[in-house]
Amino acid sequence: MSRMGMSDQAEELRQDMATRGERALAGNRPVKLLVLAGVIFVAGLIFLLVSWSSMASAQTRLSRERKMADGIIERLGQLKGLQARAAASGVEVSQPVTQIRSRIEAAGIEAGLKSRPPLPITRNDRPNAEGAVSTKFDYDVRDESLEALLAWVERSVAEVPGLFVYSVTISPENQVWRLRVTFSRWERAQGAS
Repeated sequence: MSRMGMSDQAEELRQDMATRGERALAGNRPVKLLVLAGVIFVAGLIFLLVSWSSMASAQTRLSRERKMADGIIERLGQLKGLQARAAASGVEVSQPVTQIRSRIEAAGIEAGLKSRPPLPITRNDRPNAEGAVSTKFDYDVRDESLEALLAWVERSVAEVPGLFVYSVTISPENQVWRLRVTFSRWERAQGAS
């Protein structure tokens, strides 16, 4: 054999051993385990983010429900206070709507409005769980005197037990003031005891 043939065989043998060594080295590297660990890590992060988002949403709902419960408790206290005042003064709590409108109209005359307040738009909400209904009276009144308009609102609330101002808007117009006010009153629903 020639020297050249030996050196080719040695080179082949060396390359074959290098290839086997690389395969053995690759077999010893835990690439599959590292990929699996990476996938599990990413899945864990996604689960953590979804759980955190769900928790934040639940906390927001809880906060909103607490505020609503506090509002209900406050309104219930107001209702009980109104009922106690009505019982102490001997005033009937559930009055006919026409009587309430008449008292509001009379308060306007006493307050010094130039003309009687027009008939309101009357709306009733659906009864709540306790059997109470909110009745709203929407007035749109114009008068030259802002003081008379405000006095009318104050007198109306003072004259009608349980009546309160739900919303009010005041705006100037040509030589007069425009007052849009919504009065509201809680009453027992028909048929509720």
